Amino acid sequence: MTPAYQLEPLSPEDRAYRQANRRRNKREAMARARAEARTAGLAVLTLSIQRDDIEKLDALKELRGFRNRSQAFAFVMATFASDPKITKKLGL
Repeated sequence: MTPAYQLEPLSPEDRAYRQANRRRNKREAMARARAEARTAGLAVLTLSIQRDDIEKLDALKELRGFRNRSQAFAFVMATFASDPKITKKLGL
C-alpha cells in the first residue's frame, strides 16, 4: 500500500539552495530592520548578558507588551537614566 501523499527527499543541491535562500532572506531582513532603525534615529547595539538577565528582560517584555527585547532594554535604560541621583552621578 502506498501512502496517499509522499514527499520526495531533497537532493543535497536543493537543500543547499534552500539553506542559502533562507540565509539571504534573513540577511536582507536584518539589513532592512537596521536601516529603519537608523532612519528612526536609533543605533544598533550588540551586547552579551547573563541568561538569567535575558529571562528577566523577556519577562519585562511580556509584562509591558513590548514587541522585542530592544524595546524592553530601552525601557530599562530610560527608567535607570530618569533617576536624578544616577544622572547626577553620571554627569548627565
